[in-house]
Amino acid sequence: MEELKKICDEFAKIVTIDEHRPRALQLMERALQIDPDNPMFLDNLAFLYIKDFRINEANTLLYKAINSKRFDKLHINARAKIFANIGFTEDQLGNSMKSIKMLTRALNMVIDLKLKQSILSNKLLTLNCLCDDDIKILITWAHQ
Repeated sequence: MEELKKICDEFAKIVTIDEHRPRALQLMERALQIDPDNPMFLDNLAFLYIKDFRINEANTLLYKAINSKRFDKLHINARAKIFANIGFTEDQLGNSMKSIKMLTRALNMVIDLKLKQSILSNKLLTLNCLCDDDIKILITWAHQ
């Protein structure tokens, strides 16, 4: 457990710094060797894969995260974030209906307005299949 704590501490410090991405990848891959069913580690590695345009691999990890025995024990916002990330990867893979399903699931889970807006602005607005009217309806719904 001490090694996992060190890994997580270092990862948190470097994850958003692009030139440290190779090290961040190493850390999450090591963390998953130690704890392969950890949905947060799976999500973190998927995030790094998305940044490296490894969308298929990210998508696989995200589905593994939601199928983890420990997924339901995560905070609701963490679960919603993973569903939103799947929505993003599905969209990037051209699976618009799966994308909408996952993003809707994420939005329905969240009660925090700021997180809902974040999901909408960062994920849902990237969908190519939505027209402007659909987007306006979804934004209005999120503000309710």
